[in-house]
Amino acid sequence: MRRARLRLTTRMALTLVALASLPMFAWTLWFDPVRNWQQAVLDDANGPRRWEAVQSAGGMDETLALATFEKGLRSPSVGVRESSIAGLSRLGPTSRAEASRRVIAALDDPHPWIRTVASGALARMLQAGDPECDNAIAALKRRLTDRSPTVQFKAAFALAELGQGAVAMTVLAKALEAEDYAANGEALWVAGRIGPAADELLPAVRRLEARARSVSAPDVVRYLSVYAAFARYRLGERDGARAALSDLANQAEDLDLAGEARKCLARLPEGVRP
Repeated sequence: MRRARLRLTTRMALTLVALASLPMFAWTLWFDPVRNWQQAVLDDANGPRRWEAVQSAGGMDETLALATFEKGLRSPSVGVRESSIAGLSRLGPTSRAEASRRVIAALDDPHPWIRTVASGALARMLQAGDPECDNAIAALKRRLTDRSPTVQFKAAFALAELGQGAVAMTVLAKALEAEDYAANGEALWVAGRIGPAADELLPAVRRLEARARSVSAPDVVRYLSVYAAFARYRLGERDGARAALSDLANQAEDLDLAGEARKCLARLPEGVRP
């Protein structure tokens, strides 16, 4: 019996190659972990998935992660831009300079929330003396006159973390007088970080402390009485601030407030705890 010969034409060969590539295409489309991670980073519709991808950035090639987050910064979605800044702040030291440059550029984002997030990220990413620190400080100083008070406050906070808080006195004084719990709290923190060099803020800190003492539970503003007293200690009024914290720690009307005061007292040097 004669066997029929199978003639392999060019068209048949191409068809076989295409069929053989289908599994690889399906893998790339649905199962490739790198592709899935990149898609998750840019997924505006699924916030939990996006933030989970950001948290796992450390397991990705840093060059690829840097490029993906940079693409995220160009997204029309505020959420994607925010999480991309968070991702850039998580990259390791080999990519720190490049990541910092991209976050510095985000200080000019049209949305105030992104400018706020970028300011906070720079405070976490950089330390005095880092290659991009001077550029970050210059950009943050420009944000002290931002049209958004929240951006101003966060820029002042970042500058204090980078050792430049003294340039933000006007912004900090305004934050201490604002009817904004978050702004008040951050301003107290920044003032404390600067220390005695910011003692010109003491009158505003005292006024905020008095206002917070007039508030009762469950209003969270009452906690500012503790943080203001702690800031006064850091600004140089040690005896008066320590006495105020001790009074708050020993009162029995508001046990939550007393507990917060004890936490602050525990952070003071040895020998000044009640």
